[in-house]
Parts: sequence; structure tokens; C-alpha cells
Amino acid sequence: MSHPLARVGGVVGLAGLVGIVAFGTRYGRDSPVAALLGLGDGTGAFVVSVGLLATGVVLVDRFWERESDDGGD
Repeated sequence: MSHPLARVGGVVGLAGLVGIVAFGTRYGRDSPVAALLGLGDGTGAFVVSVGLLATGVVLVDRFWERESDDGGD
């Protein structure tokens, strides 16, 4: 069973990656997905998506650091 920190990091990172793909048209500007969801031009949604991806990577990295400190399984 995976550690909760790794699961949360994976979900947050995946949400960020999906957002980057959905809003990634010219860094979110004039994104049809953002317009469909009523998020304005999409730039803010793109920035939030990048932040989510970075947060997910940090959480998973922390999990791996803990595993290596504990000796792993």
C-alpha cells in the first residue's frame, strides 16, 4: 500500500498536469477550455496548474526522502 503523502502528491501533480494540458494554449491565453469553464482568458488557471504540478512533485519527493531515510521496504 502506498503512503498517503505519495498518493496526495500524485493526485495533486496529476491535477496540475491535466490543467497544463487543458489551459496550455499560449500559457492559458485564449484557451477554449478556460472560456468554456468561464475562467476568463485562462492565464490564472494555467499558473495555478503549474503550481499544482510543482506541489505534487515536492510531495512525492518528500515521500521518497522519507523512504530512503527509513531504509525503504
